[in-house]
Amino acid sequence: MKKIVALLILITSCTSNPNKQSFDFMTTFEKSSGTQTATYEETIQYYSDLAEAYPEISTQAIGVSDSGKPLHIVTLNPDKEFGFENIGIIRGDELE
Repeated sequence: MKKIVALLILITSCTSNPNKQSFDFMTTFEKSSGTQTATYEETIQYYSDLAEAYPEISTQAIGVSDSGKPLHIVTLNPDKEFGFENIGIIRGDELE
C-alpha cells in the first residue's frame, strides 16, 4: 500500500497544470502521523479527486463489497484508455 501511495504522490508531483482544481493529496494516515486510517468514504473521495485532477486515472464502481458498499477499481493508464476489453484485463470466465 505504501508503494502505491508513493507512486501516486510521485505522479501528482511530476505534473503541473495551473488550470486544475487544487486538491490536498495528503492521506488521513499521513495527516495523523500514522495514528488514523481513512474511512471508506475518505478513501473513495481521495481516488475520485485523483481521477478528477489527472485524466490518466479512472475510478469505476464494478460491483458491491461484502459490506454492501460499492466496490471500486482504480486504473492508471497513461494512454487514458479504461475499457477493460481494450487494455488486456483478464475476464473471470477466462480463468476457468
